[in-house]
Amino acid sequence: IYSNADPSLVYLYFTGEVVQEITDFSRTHPYKIGDILVDKKQLVFPENRNGEKQVIVLNIVNQKKNSYRPMLMHLPSYIEMNAEPDILQKGEKGLITLTLNPEAVREYGHYNKPVYLSRFSGDKVGPDNEFSLQYTLLPKLPLNTSVSPQLRFSVTELDFSADLQKKSKVSKTIQLTNQGNAELKILKVQVFHPSVKVQLNKTSIQPGQRGKLKITIENDVNNLFKKEKVLLITNDPIHSKEEITIKQ
Repeated sequence: IYSNADPSLVYLYFTGEVVQEITDFSRTHPYKIGDILVDKKQLVFPENRNGEKQVIVLNIVNQKKNSYRPMLMHLPSYIEMNAEPDILQKGEKGLITLTLNPEAVREYGHYNKPVYLSRFSGDKVGPDNEFSLQYTLLPKLPLNTSVSPQLRFSVTELDFSADLQKKSKVSKTIQLTNQGNAELKILKVQVFHPSVKVQLNKTSIQPGQRGKLKITIENDVNNLFKKEKVLLITNDPIHSKEEITIKQ
């Protein structure tokens, strides 16, 4: 390398091996499931609000001594799987394509489901070959947003820690206000922990009106958590997915 620095000439020396195809997949496929390498353990679809099909890809490498047929087990019926190629020889790369059909999903919300990579014919499911399959289905955006609801929370974070030191069960209430000019519909209230219970006094809130969301936490030593969330799905085009943080 020539430059105007001192020294003006610097030599760089490289050592390595020139190959036609990469055989070290430790960077591109860092996860090992038996003799199969993959590039990820979480299969996450983008948020879906337009009702169109979505596609994600799992890249895989076969490091077995024999051929391998890629397959994911326990997939929901609304997710289509395609492996390319359908059989991988030793050292060969491939991919599994997953297609989500949102029209076949019955409810809005966020879903996290376990699926499992088959390492060989007759393989069983377990933590060693488990993947997290995640997707979020939201309502479609209206064409005209000038007439729409507007959701406002009295608070977006609740801390139950002090109260739970004195009681085994604690409830707190959040006010939901519609500050828009159209009916607000609460399409889904979703919890993700067995100790958290919710109660909504109304699923439809007219402009200028309020609703109440009651959140109850039971102090169960077998189901403790530090931070959790309650998810609300609404027809508010700006706040179609809102989270309330709760601390125990």
